[in-house]
Amino acid sequence: MDAKVFKSEKDKAVLLLHGITPAVANMIRRYTMMEVPTLAVEDVEFRKNSSILFDEMIAHRLGLVVLKSDLKTYNKREECKCGGKGCARCEVKMALSGKGPSVVMASEMKFKDPKIRPVFPNTPIVKLLKGQEIEVEGTATLGSGKIHAKWSPGHVTYRYRPTVEVNGKIDAEYAKSFPLDIFDIKESSATVNKEKLVMCHACNPSYSDKHIVFGEDKNEIVMIIEPFGQLTIQEMVDAALGIIQKNAEEVKDLLKK
Repeated sequence: MDAKVFKSEKDKAVLLLHGITPAVANMIRRYTMMEVPTLAVEDVEFRKNSSILFDEMIAHRLGLVVLKSDLKTYNKREECKCGGKGCARCEVKMALSGKGPSVVMASEMKFKDPKIRPVFPNTPIVKLLKGQEIEVEGTATLGSGKIHAKWSPGHVTYRYRPTVEVNGKIDAEYAKSFPLDIFDIKESSATVNKEKLVMCHACNPSYSDKHIVFGEDKNEIVMIIEPFGQLTIQEMVDAALGIIQKNAEEVKDLLKK
């Protein structure tokens, strides 16, 4: 398999993969979304809650707060040396408190490990009116997206690389009327912008007409990785490939036995 980065940004990467089947691409997609672990609040204990929201609703919101994760420091509970009892290597304590009138934000979540913090600190947790109060203690643990979506590190999609054949000259008026913004328009003519074509999710043969014919290059797959923020794109891919290799080695050992 050959791979190259077509486009890379902080919140998105577009990869061009050559020489792999959709089955392999789907395996990478599923492992990245469902197997790569991240930190999320799992256990919550309420000391005080006089807000309008039930304990369960606030606990649900805390669990969905995206947390910066450290895969080198923490282990999954089931893989930790403590046997899942809970220790500093598999969980991190969290505290949250507030008094009204105010809006309690994710930035007010205090973790015992200062490296763990909300990726989006302005996420609202609960609005408190005058006289209302909240005091919560919780525990964040590593988990995977196959157990709950709150542990998924990002979104991954893939498809065959789209292709286009142009029959004759495309004038500017035709390009402007086309529903997909894949043309570089000049005064009287237009040319296909290959970058926009690769990024276009809608390009498919059904859009073909007498001027342009869309198709697919089944030797090349476009994979788009969009992290939620817990991990970088590099960390997501490295972790996913590491888990795939580990599972493959386990299968290999079982077959030898």
